[in-house]
Amino acid sequence: GTYLAGQRAPFRGVVFLFHERGRQRGSFGDRLLACLAAACDAEGLPWRVGFDARASTGAEELPVLWEAETAARRLARLDRPFVVLNDLPPTGAEACCDTLEIDDLAGGRLAAGHLRERGCRRPVVIAGPRKDSRSRHRVEGFLRRFPDAEVRHNRTWFFDEAVRMTFRIRLDPFDGAFCANDRLAEALIRSHLLPEGFPVVGFDGAPISARMNLTTVSFPWEAFSLEFVDLVRARLRGGEDPARRRVLAPHLVERGRPR
Repeated sequence: GTYLAGQRAPFRGVVFLFHERGRQRGSFGDRLLACLAAACDAEGLPWRVGFDARASTGAEELPVLWEAETAARRLARLDRPFVVLNDLPPTGAEACCDTLEIDDLAGGRLAAGHLRERGCRRPVVIAGPRKDSRSRHRVEGFLRRFPDAEVRHNRTWFFDEAVRMTFRIRLDPFDGAFCANDRLAEALIRSHLLPEGFPVVGFDGAPISARMNLTTVSFPWEAFSLEFVDLVRARLRGGEDPARRRVLAPHLVERGRPR
């Protein structure tokens, strides 16, 4: 059944509400879902997944959201506990929404430190949407070490749109690039014949980064799974504690020349 406001049944399992992109094999969302579903299986936690923005949530299911803004707004109106992955809670839901996030600011600094060690002096930043807090924080962290770096914003995080944007960038003024996610890095690499020794750093640790031999600021996948299980267990035990925000540190995965 669908959850009704005013009723608070004990949670007995998890329903993952993911953006359609999570269906794409080898995508970040696909890896995130597989990672957390495996963690649920290992702990004996029942789970199911819905990719439709209108997917129902049973009264005994704890909703866990990734890139599911419509569902987040609906749950916030109901004042129902839920979990948001890799993002801030929607406005007005801070009291009922647990979050499990990555320290994007620190990740931006990691990327900048790597490029500085590679001898970069004038990198370009390929950022995500201007209004996306994750992109803003990643760029902000990077600019703390490269305050004069040029920043180019993409309207989306997605590969096809990013290829059109990055194709128009002249790389000759720059000696390296930081891309605010791995798909943006892939778009940059696919749309240019990179100069010899031109370093590129992505973000997320998505499967595409391994396939392309891309250096990336990666999710701490194992730690993320452990924190997720701990958070879910607390809610399934009926915990009425205030909403919690857990922020994990990313780490740099250094690889050779991207292909």
